[in-house]
Amino acid sequence: MQNLVNALAIGFGVGLNAVIAFHLGAGEKEAADTAATHGFLFSILHGIIAAAVSIPIMRPFLKMFTQSENVISLGVRYSTIVFSFSIVIMISLAYEKIFQAVGRMNASMAGLMTGCIVNIILDPLLIFGIGPFPKMGIDGA
Repeated sequence: MQNLVNALAIGFGVGLNAVIAFHLGAGEKEAADTAATHGFLFSILHGIIAAAVSIPIMRPFLKMFTQSENVISLGVRYSTIVFSFSIVIMISLAYEKIFQAVGRMNASMAGLMTGCIVNIILDPLLIFGIGPFPKMGIDGA
């Protein structure tokens, strides 16, 4: 399910990238700015819709794969946290594609690297409760 949200975000971002690059190539800076603004706003809307659709259907979705109530409960708990951040995922991918469209590949790469490094550092801290962080188990992932 999370891959579906990512695929939607990437697909929308690629389209946004193409529209912005098209307008910039045609010398239509104002149209490119408008496309970027609309793309950003639609990313917020897509994130809200993705969360609103994904969270309620997780229990039936997981029941198709297991009958273990413990697994379903943990999966629903984890996916609720993950899908609550669908807006952030959609916005970050839109920004990544906007930076790529205007030729700022270094900014796009730096954003991706920063996100990966923060995730690598915070995952064990939040999962196992290292230092000032509470032990959150699967919720910390």
